[in-house]
Amino acid sequence: MNGDTIGSESISLYSSEEDNDSEQRIVSAVIGTAGSICLLLQVALPCMLFHNIMTLNIKGGTDTNFAPMVDYYQNVFLKTLSKHCFGTNVEADMKTHTRGYFPKGGGDVTFSLPKNNVLSNHIPLSAIQLTDRGDIHSVTIRSFHGGNVSRQIAERMANSASKQLRRNIPSSIEIQVQVNRHRNAVGSGSGIWIVAETSTGCILGGSALGHPKENPEVTGIKAVDEILHSIQSGGCVDDWLQDQLIIFMALAKGTSKILTGCLTQHTTTAIAVAEMMTDAKFQVEAIRKNTSFTDDTRIRHSLRCSEPGYIEGRHLITCHGIGFHK
Repeated sequence: MNGDTIGSESISLYSSEEDNDSEQRIVSAVIGTAGSICLLLQVALPCMLFHNIMTLNIKGGTDTNFAPMVDYYQNVFLKTLSKHCFGTNVEADMKTHTRGYFPKGGGDVTFSLPKNNVLSNHIPLSAIQLTDRGDIHSVTIRSFHGGNVSRQIAERMANSASKQLRRNIPSSIEIQVQVNRHRNAVGSGSGIWIVAETSTGCILGGSALGHPKENPEVTGIKAVDEILHSIQSGGCVDDWLQDQLIIFMALAKGTSKILTGCLTQHTTTAIAVAEMMTDAKFQVEAIRKNTSFTDDTRIRHSLRCSEPGYIEGRHLITCHGIGFHK
């Protein structure tokens, strides 16, 4: 590797002569702390799609602050990518063997691609089309506890979230509630995640981690606030998913389109980096209220963020991908 120094403006990575693309490999990564397993997976997955790594085993944090929980990664991100980008060409499998909480980490996750036609057949990813949100038809609430945290804490989170949701969504929408104990865990932790699915296959998520000094009911309401924000924004993806899809839009063949609610600073940054590193071209349009996608009333957005890092309203992100294949 060249350029892996502070202040470097470029990095070059060369595979060793021992690498053999005909042999699929198993790679292990030990973070050593409660550093997020899912943040490492975000970096690794695009590389795995176009290289001979079939299985990745990572040890670190599974449920940590400022990062996706493994449940979100599996039930929102991966499901969305599988439905709207991978199709029948790629199958992804994720298994959580041990949960790892802050500060020790120690979680153990195996991520694999048992099927990868993108690599074996040298074909590009499919363009992503997420422009029709449809109607919310079901919501799942799952709270968890592990180590020394009692089941009662998780139940209070779940009950609080369920009551808050029921007050804010139509009674016709089904709400499923589950309380799970993480039996294989390093340290103690708790939390809650909520997933809303729509009639058109969109998946929205919200989550919150428990804290010893925070009332469990408050934790449950925090997760509800996240999911309600995404539901009410009218987008096909939540605030956390939109930026994670940018790299796949850039690599895919054809024109990808996703409808978001508030545009996040993470997303605008991801777009800027993707355009600098590839020939992909992005366009972000603010969708005026009460207009359809057949109208000529879209306006090009300047991508200037508000103070909290959000651009209010709905936005249509269009990308002309590079159709990358190996």
